[in-house]
Amino acid sequence: MFHRRSALVATLLGFLLASCTTTGSTTLNGEEQDPTTTTIEEFDPEDMDTTQAIDYLSLATAAFNEWVRHLAYGETEEAWQMLTPESQQAFGGWDAFADSSTAMAEGWGAWTDASDVTYVVYTANPDSLMLTVLGVIRPEGVQENRQVDIPFVLEGQRVLLSPFED
Repeated sequence: MFHRRSALVATLLGFLLASCTTTGSTTLNGEEQDPTTTTIEEFDPEDMDTTQAIDYLSLATAAFNEWVRHLAYGETEEAWQMLTPESQQAFGGWDAFADSSTAMAEGWGAWTDASDVTYVVYTANPDSLMLTVLGVIRPEGVQENRQVDIPFVLEGQRVLLSPFED
């Protein structure tokens, strides 16, 4: 019985190997090709797209971390400058923002020591960009799982955040 199985396996293996080998010529786009020849289409640098992809995730993540660091360290003016004009207006202007600096240092600033942080950017189009940040923060010593969604815009390579708009 063992010899019959071995013979059967050897026959099947031989059949499989024979069916995998290529002999003769093949066709590519209707033209006969030598199987040892590789055809490479001509490259025209003029046809190349030279625009560089924008790394929205790195830009938005760096801006968010810089912004919460400014808030955590009481650098209110620097944090203010990182907001879109619409977000500044929605907050109530500079005076309201400056008056809330302690609360924002304890709230938003808690992201500077967050753990298990995940950043995701949604880019429906260049005019509709959203950074989602998920993580564990500890505002005033209380551990919280938190998610924030922050619209942002690009001005050149500069990111402006818009967390206070409706």
